[in-house]
Amino acid sequence: MAKAPIYTPSPVPGNTEDLPQYIFEELTKLQGALKENPVAYISVKNAAPIRIKQGDIVYRRNANMGCFQ
Repeated sequence: MAKAPIYTPSPVPGNTEDLPQYIFEELTKLQGALKENPVAYISVKNAAPIRIKQGDIVYRRNANMGCFQ
């Protein structure tokens, strides 16, 4: 299982004139953190999973699989 992206926000500037630059830099840092662990493989199965773990993405391929709970 991939680890969560690492993002640590910088302190908010006291001067309101610096906020646009601060927001731009924080969004750039968030973008970099999200690109650290891209989803490289998604498994498509024809049967419902036995155990669904937190963070799993399940794609239902056909109508005869039944319902997931």
